[in-house]
Amino acid sequence: MTAIIQIGKNGLTPEVIEALKAIFKNQENVELRILKSCSRDREAIDNIIAQISAELEKVGFFTLKKIGFKIFIKKWRRKPKK
Repeated sequence: MTAIIQIGKNGLTPEVIEALKAIFKNQENVELRILKSCSRDREAIDNIIAQISAELEKVGFFTLKKIGFKIFIKKWRRKPKK
């Protein structure tokens, strides 16, 4: 099962990052949904992805995939091969 988090008008807050870290203790997959109230600018979404990636790299190995206005995050036990 995939956990779903929505990012709204407050944008990416420290509370969202902490919620992501807490969810990854029990789950491997998370879906982030960027709501219209947050942004519809593709560059702003790329900045959000960069911030999330930087924070999660401190905790473990993750891959992020952007499809439209959704971000899919997968946690790996080991560093994924590229």
